[in-house]
Amino acid sequence: MVDSNIIVIPLMNSVLNSFFKIPTQTENTYKVLFNVCEKYGLLPKDALILASCIEHKIDNLITFDKDFSKLNLKENINIISTAEVFQKTINDSV
Repeated sequence: MVDSNIIVIPLMNSVLNSFFKIPTQTENTYKVLFNVCEKYGLLPKDALILASCIEHKIDNLITFDKDFSKLNLKENINIISTAEVFQKTINDSV
């Protein structure tokens, strides 16, 4: 019998590496942050997350924070807030 971890763990690593980025913050990030606060009325912590996505051209944001799901973003950032949307995003990218 084949251990399912032999298949699942590399697959998960592949998905994580292709979908998850941890961006660094620059001085420009904070300029974008202030614009995001003003434009969308987000609190600084949420605005920092969105500003990082904008600056680093991250097009998928996975979050369960309801503040993000209420936004009508002008930027091309897909807010993934459910397992169903996450699965659809994965399927669409393959």
